Amino acid sequence: MTTPDFLLDTCVCIRLLRGGGAPVARRIAAAEPGAIAISVISLAELMEGAGQGSAALDSLLETIPVLGFDVEAARAFPAARPARGRHDRLIAAHALALSATLVTHNGRDFRAVPGLRIEDWF
Repeated sequence: MTTPDFLLDTCVCIRLLRGGGAPVARRIAAAEPGAIAISVISLAELMEGAGQGSAALDSLLETIPVLGFDVEAARAFPAARPARGRHDRLIAAHALALSATLVTHNGRDFRAVPGLRIEDWF
């Protein structure tokens, strides 16, 4: 699998699951396969909120690859310290390790992370 250009934050996935993510859905539909991914950290958060067996979540997972948190992401974790909350730090570290742009609607939670590129597709 190729390295993605974009990593979706949990809040973006939640909007997609609730049907309010039309701008993001259009970007996903137009993207090359593998260009957009989800961190396994976001998946864990989504499963906690949506629960297993959610048809909307299953559909999302058929469309967008989920990437595991690896050694490189763990090495990037200290640099993500300015992000708010532990899950946000892990997701920021994952994006940094991938050199991917983090797509989020909560930019204020990530703006202080050095080197992290963020975009809001809403």
